[in-house]
Amino acid sequence: LPTLGWDERRENVELKIRYLYCSEEQRTQLARLRSAGRFHTRVFSPSTGSQVAATQLCVQHRLDSQSLEQLESKWSIVWSTKWATRTGTTKRVLYQCVCGYDTSVRKKGNSKKRTRDEAYGVAETGQAGASEDHAIRRAAYIYTGCLAHADVTYQIGEDSKMSVVTRVLAYLEHNDKCRTAELDKIPAIPLHEHVVEVALRQLGNGAGINVIQSTNIDMLTHLAYRGQSPANALATINHRYNILPSDFSRLYRQHYRKAFSIDVKIAAEHNVDNWLNPDSTHFKPDLHKSVFQYSARASEGERLKISISTPEMKDAAWAFCHKKQLVLDGTFGLCTSRLLVWIALGVDESGHGLPVAMFLFSAPSGNRATHAGYDTNILAELLSGWKSWLGERHGERFTPYAAITDTDFKERGALLRVWSDLILLLCKFHIRQCWTNKRKSSLPRSESHWRIYANSRLLTLEEALLATTCHADGLHLINRAREDFSFLGLDRDGKQYLDGVAKYLDYLLTTWMPRELWSSWSLHGRKKAADRLGIPVQGVLPTTNHLESLNGNLKRKYVPQWQHSGHRLRFDMLLYRLVSNILPQIYAQHRMVTQYNTWQHKRFGHSVITATSSNSRLHTSSGAPCPRLAWYPADERRDADARAIFASRKLAPVPSARPYELWAKCASMSSEHTFYWLTMHPTGAATCTCPDWLQRGGACKHMRAFRMLVEQWMEGGHILRGSFSFPASLSDAKEIEVKNRAWYGESYAKAVTSPPLEESLPRSQTSSIAASARFSHSDTDKDSLLPPPSHPRSTVLLEADADEASEILRTTGELLALDDEVQISDQPDTAGTEVESVNNRRALQLQLDQKFKHDTARMLPALHGITVMLED
Repeated sequence: LPTLGWDERRENVELKIRYLYCSEEQRTQLARLRSAGRFHTRVFSPSTGSQVAATQLCVQHRLDSQSLEQLESKWSIVWSTKWATRTGTTKRVLYQCVCGYDTSVRKKGNSKKRTRDEAYGVAETGQAGASEDHAIRRAAYIYTGCLAHADVTYQIGEDSKMSVVTRVLAYLEHNDKCRTAELDKIPAIPLHEHVVEVALRQLGNGAGINVIQSTNIDMLTHLAYRGQSPANALATINHRYNILPSDFSRLYRQHYRKAFSIDVKIAAEHNVDNWLNPDSTHFKPDLHKSVFQYSARASEGERLKISISTPEMKDAAWAFCHKKQLVLDGTFGLCTSRLLVWIALGVDESGHGLPVAMFLFSAPSGNRATHAGYDTNILAELLSGWKSWLGERHGERFTPYAAITDTDFKERGALLRVWSDLILLLCKFHIRQCWTNKRKSSLPRSESHWRIYANSRLLTLEEALLATTCHADGLHLINRAREDFSFLGLDRDGKQYLDGVAKYLDYLLTTWMPRELWSSWSLHGRKKAADRLGIPVQGVLPTTNHLESLNGNLKRKYVPQWQHSGHRLRFDMLLYRLVSNILPQIYAQHRMVTQYNTWQHKRFGHSVITATSSNSRLHTSSGAPCPRLAWYPADERRDADARAIFASRKLAPVPSARPYELWAKCASMSSEHTFYWLTMHPTGAATCTCPDWLQRGGACKHMRAFRMLVEQWMEGGHILRGSFSFPASLSDAKEIEVKNRAWYGESYAKAVTSPPLEESLPRSQTSSIAASARFSHSDTDKDSLLPPPSHPRSTVLLEADADEASEILRTTGELLALDDEVQISDQPDTAGTEVESVNNRRALQLQLDQKFKHDTARMLPALHGITVMLED
């Protein structure tokens, strides 16, 4: 046996009476007994004779290991500690008789809890806890006021058994009621140690409760647990093998304590404070390295604020957000506390969203709705702290060029406080959501064909507005819609829908069409952002879907795997899981995808990869989409389809607003409600809105049919022969575009219609409203534009007298008419970051004014009612 140290042998150690769950009367009696020398104090040596005496003493008072394991034992451990010595490990245990266990003292806030909090550096709160009337006694024996207790010190052997008793300090006399007491209720039956080992191993591997229960049933059925056999004497065993639902809270506590050194009995805010405090014994360096801003909630008027950015996230912020795009949005409901989570997100080289910072903060005191527990100030404070923490790289401060949010003016205001010259964009999905809600409330709810008609036409208008690049075009669309709906007033049932449409159009005009706000959600704003970012407009995010997807994954994929039976995590565990598991997993996935893409490029070559991904919806600065140009290669199938279109008269000219250009619309062969819009320039440049041409270029069947019509006009003398050319190859088409751009210079966009963006086209182009989204322009000074190269202006369109012109217009659908009422959309609004900053502030002020008017209109009737009631 090992030689004992001095501390284990000395008799005058302090007896830990304060840890006993005793009433004040019991403590008074114990103090009297101690003064009278009634306590039993004895020290034992490692010798065989001394240990025999120690064993006899323990057996006599049922403190031996075999007796303590019995479920009927009256001894309960109320405190223990252990320490390492030169010869091994020593453990000191304080036992108390269950009959002397005062439940009310335990419920009120006993010294055991105070000691644990002191160990964590937590000040005593002084809260009384549950009252004695509500204390529920779960001990197996009734309370008799027994004073018996024993402080026993053991020298732990190699087999982890308490093999050597070195000291006993005790009062071992039970009172009369205790000696005669019988079991009052079934005692707590502990799980077998092997069951606990298996369950903890499963928890460490990420298994859920259902999996653990299934494994337990399977092993129990097949007698797979250690020591389990049919021969077990069920009447004498002191443990169980079946896991009950009530066991999981204890299993989880053991799991966190053993695997992560986390005590979930400690208040969440105290755990976080100790993890981030370098002076605490429970300081976690990895967590501290990933939290760049922490502010505890020390008083009622303060907030808890935690800002997260791991080293990988910091590098990603510079790589994917500096001078690029930033997405900002918030969520809640991730943990048990009333905590809000805001996420800053960038878009990586593959077009996937990647979180670059997370901001956690509590709702203010007294706030009844967690989702509304934030304002511009708190968001601006957190974003400003993030900007300061990122600092500088290569002599530049962190500055995103564009940011997209939902319609929340608080987020927009916070972004502008930190980056005043930011191009602020609004999510197209959230814009449509606002419009849909207003449209539904404006139109009468009765089912009618007029409602279906009005709803369909207004949907087309909304799509057209989103595709506008000129503010005047948007106003023109709304005015055109008023005219188109005016006939509803002639019908008795339609008149109520006319009023609803007028109300909705007024809403669009006053709420969303102020110029500064229109620029945030229209295609114009995205083009402006694309110019500043130096990427194609397709690379500018139209929605916050990347961040919405991440929020959804957090709630449905990442966080649930760490929840207990679907219960929300405590916020300290949410913080720990975010930094230790969830964010590293997201970035590991990003690295894996990046490495795979790199391998693909090396393995198959850049050209193959580019061709494979050319149809992807999002194009970033790493790869531009293939140019959409018009040329006419030999294609018998498309030529046959074009002849069918031409013969069926599905192609109809429309007024053109571009000098020298011809425009037309063509009904789809598969749906009479779908139209495609075409343009044709004398040099050979042409466009079509059909998916075939948008995806592959060349000449679709509609463009070939339009060519037949133009050739017929040239043969008929309506257009000068040879004034329109038709390139036969892609190289010819590229050469034509180069010549046109050189010829027209800055006026190129006013002279030649650019290829449309597929995403900017209305899905249902059934009216002139939809057409106007793409083919409506401001007044163009025709004398200010040069004629096409090698085409003198006087030779393009033949001069005709009034009668001949009228006949041409009648037979060709006003092909040669130049609609002076349609307006051009290529005129820039502003230039320079200072003007952008002013426009941002104006747009934000408009949102605030509208919010104020809306809330005021909603509250005034209620206030008026209260005033009348008080007067009465």
